[in-house]
Amino acid sequence: MQDDIKNRALETINRMIELLDERYMSIRIDEPIDKAVEDFLPFVSRNYSYRQFFETAATFVQYMYKKALPGCRKLSHLQAGIEAVAILSEYEGTYANGFHGAVLDAADVSQSGLRQVITGMGQILKNRNRQMHLIWVKSRFIDPNDWQLKCAIAEILIKRCRKLLPPELQNSPPVQLADDIFELLTIELALREKVQPCHAVF
Repeated sequence: MQDDIKNRALETINRMIELLDERYMSIRIDEPIDKAVEDFLPFVSRNYSYRQFFETAATFVQYMYKKALPGCRKLSHLQAGIEAVAILSEYEGTYANGFHGAVLDAADVSQSGLRQVITGMGQILKNRNRQMHLIWVKSRFIDPNDWQLKCAIAEILIKRCRKLLPPELQNSPPVQLADDIFELLTIELALREKVQPCHAVF
């Protein structure tokens, strides 16, 4: 491996690890959302009506976009309502999933009711923003056309992660795993966190 390519590969790996570190993502993504949810919950009614459910969900989305999400955008109530429906399509409820599951949970005032739904929406927003962050890191630092750099990164990560790779991949040439850099990087991050990961699926 040529020194300039190796140096670029090491620099790229170190920068991606920095941006994908669990502590970094927790501080930059999770904590602002958790804080905004915590601040919003006291204003959520314990009573239920479908109109109140929908209005509260939309207002919550407006609040999150203003206080906790990247860009701090101001949404109209219509925009927020549309976004709330999209978020709730991913909701995992007590009785059912999706928007209908959210309605059922909100109506169950014997439990946490609408507060449970708002908390669930916060979790969905965290998951979404983590995924968008991963896509951004991958797109920012890995040029899909720079095959030489991809192979150099794969070579370094294979050496670091060899013991945790499936046996049939432990002696793979870098060219074989050049398109699986993020899977290798996941193992590298787990090693740094001293967590024993499951074998990555290649």
